[in-house]
Order: sequence, then C-alpha cells, then structure tokens
Amino acid sequence: MWDDRAERDARGMVALLYMAGGTLPRGRLAELLHCSLARLGRACDFLRASPPHGLLLLEHADQLQLVTAPDVTQLVEAFLEVPKPEALSQAALEAWAIVAYEQPVSRADVSHTRGTDSAGVIETFARARPDSGRRSLWRPRPARVPGHH
Repeated sequence: MWDDRAERDARGMVALLYMAGGTLPRGRLAELLHCSLARLGRACDFLRASPPHGLLLLEHADQLQLVTAPDVTQLVEAFLEVPKPEALSQAALEAWAIVAYEQPVSRADVSHTRGTDSAGVIETFARARPDSGRRSLWRPRPARVPGHH
C-alpha cells in the first residue's frame, strides 16, 4: 500500500525526469523534490510498481531516467523513423565485448586483446556515436538500453 506522499513524490519525479530529457542523479532529484533519499527510494518503488503509461523508470548506479516501455518501442521507433539496426560484424562484436568487459579500455588495449588491428572497428563506433569525439578510452554508455528511447 502506498501513501500519498510516495505517489506525490513519484509524480514530481516523473515531471522532472520528463523535463530533463535524460538522466538525473538521485541526490539532485531529492534536492529538487525537497525530500530525503529514503523518501525518493519510496517514490522509485512506487514508479516501479505503477509506472506511467508507456514509460519505465530506468535506474543505473546513481542515475534515474524515464524511457519508453518495451511494449511501445516499435511504435516510438516508427514515429521517429528510426532505421532498423544493422547487425554487428564478428570483429565489432569482439571489440564491443572487450570494451564492455574491461572498461575503460584504449584502442590499443582492444587491438592487443583481439590480436589484430582494431582501428577500423573503433572508428565505426566513433561514427555511430557522434557525441563520442575521438576518445582515447572507451566504455559503454550506461543510460542507453536497447529498445528504450
């Protein structure tokens, strides 16, 4: 059973996360909602048990984000005209597995672990992620979950 305060905090949290358009740290949300981290936890519990229609609360470490629910992903992707993702090559799968497992990792580390030059694969990652620039260390982006927008 939920109290009115948890529901009110959850409503405020949804509004703030919606306006943020990305992730917010738990501490910042608690500050904005004028509540304790424990109370914020109750609001998170409420949202997990009763998510807003078509949305889902995504939690990663200290970060919270609203994303589309899995059951509406195709609808949202059609609206956004998102092209179907291309299958990754074997080299890309190997390189990304190394990045995910050993993060943070340099281009040289990936090449050394794979036993072959991985510059082309890393360049493909850089082109696929325009926000990445020319990084020297690579790690997966925590806020992105496949199938969620």
